Amino acid sequence: VREAKAAGFKLVILTAKHHDGFCLWPTATTAHSVKSSLWKDGKGDVVKEVAQACKEYGISFGVYLSPWDRNAPMYGTEAYNDFFIAQLTELLTGYGKVDEVWFDGANGEGPNGKKQVYDFERYYKLIRKLQSQAVIAVMGPDVRWVGTESGYGREQEWSVVPANNLNPEGVAANSQQGLAFKPQGDMMGNDLGSREKIKTAKGLVWYPAETDVSIRPGWFYHEKDDEKVKTTEKLLDIYYSSVGRNGVLLLNLPPDKRGLIHEADVKSLREWRRQIEATFAKNLAKGARVKSANGRNAAALLDGNYNSYWTTKAADTTAVIELELKAKSTFDCLLLQEA
Repeated sequence: VREAKAAGFKLVILTAKHHDGFCLWPTATTAHSVKSSLWKDGKGDVVKEVAQACKEYGISFGVYLSPWDRNAPMYGTEAYNDFFIAQLTELLTGYGKVDEVWFDGANGEGPNGKKQVYDFERYYKLIRKLQSQAVIAVMGPDVRWVGTESGYGREQEWSVVPANNLNPEGVAANSQQGLAFKPQGDMMGNDLGSREKIKTAKGLVWYPAETDVSIRPGWFYHEKDDEKVKTTEKLLDIYYSSVGRNGVLLLNLPPDKRGLIHEADVKSLREWRRQIEATFAKNLAKGARVKSANGRNAAALLDGNYNSYWTTKAADTTAVIELELKAKSTFDCLLLQEA
């Protein structure tokens, strides 16, 4: 958590349970958890330690809970939804504020060879009841999956999309297909929010995209990959191709056998943060004169207030913004944000 904070992350999402069904907290729902391990004589609680560390370092806390469970004997029956609700309740009531709950759509067979019909609506209602402020992603109503686990988003990514374009089935079909998965066909909608799309929309919804990728070749730690950690240059390219394309970046950091982020990962992260900070250290537009002949409230472009915005007039098809800087300047990076 300390290294995540140092790298500039705003939130840590802990994998509380992955597809193997092993729980990193002493759940009452199954013995397949830390309470059956030798770690701390079965009295440890990883979720508790991470939640406390997030508070200590002033970073938001979230949990990933895999709906797919290859250990639960009732998987593939309605009883499993009750089982899952019980696990979710424990996580949402035992560890203070939870800022995000992360689901994927992976749906393989359980130990009995059956597949499960997930009651996502029931899961959502419980989260809204117990942690109303929590964001629900990626198989959720608040944040959508960008459609690839490569770290690269669409060249044009819009946060406002037509409500009739949402396709949770498409997310479920492609989720957890590995880092090499690339969007094909319509990329779950190659063009989601352009004017061409929204002009025929039945309604609009704020549904921003999240782009996920691992700092290593896979999602879990393997010693053989210590020399394959993404370089600072690669991380910067991913940053500008995810955050820089109006997405949220989720970067996977797998702990090693010590329970720590490996030194190779830390080295890349620290230099990555240093270069991002150096790039955005000075806002050349600060104090500039801004005008737009065919727009409204041009001053909002530079006021630093997220509640104000500049927009064009309804009849405009193009717009021009002019900035008169205080001094002659050279730049190669421009930050625009969708309001």
